Amino acid sequence: MNIIDPYMRSLVYKTLSQLYQYPEPAGLNRFQAERRQLAELLDAGTADSGPGEASEAVCLCNAICNQRLEPMQVEYVRLFDYRPTCPPFQSAVVKMEQDNPAQLYLLIESCYREFGLGANPDFRDPPDHISMELEFMHYLSHEEGQAMEDDVPEDEEKYRGAQKTFIDSHIMAWVPQFASSLETHARIPFFRSLARITGSFIANEARYLASFQPAI
Repeated sequence: MNIIDPYMRSLVYKTLSQLYQYPEPAGLNRFQAERRQLAELLDAGTADSGPGEASEAVCLCNAICNQRLEPMQVEYVRLFDYRPTCPPFQSAVVKMEQDNPAQLYLLIESCYREFGLGANPDFRDPPDHISMELEFMHYLSHEEGQAMEDDVPEDEEKYRGAQKTFIDSHIMAWVPQFASSLETHARIPFFRSLARITGSFIANEARYLASFQPAI
């Protein structure tokens, strides 16, 4: 199996995590200034366009370029925050026994703690927020890349295995459904493109990670 650059994959996860956070002036300005690099990165992670087609990544970056901050913030709140149309939480899609989100929070937090990760002060959302789960995958894939760079095969396999476990047990359990709902309900092009890119990237990642067999 050909290895896809873990650092590139890590950066896609990090970028998507940031795009699912509340839009702030500095963040929007940065994405607008770096839209070409952003399109290239997301293209590499999704490869969704055919000959002669504008890729979804280009569509998203065009939407960012033309997007004003206030309407983006209003739409973010409508979709994800106050009485959200598309709740960005695993617990809103995956119902646990007795419908208790705290059970799911504990499961996810145990995954984070296993790798020495505690609460991030930059995140005020629950541990099952899409931004948090994508951030965790960013960390794992980055550490896989570091293990490859350091030539430590056992760590490389450990971090790749953790990615597979988390994407199978958590992300694939709800993000495809969430992305489909977001594409349907979004009222501005940016969030529709973000939904399609998320769905495509996560599907690619699940297939890619499923191709690896643990060492005997």
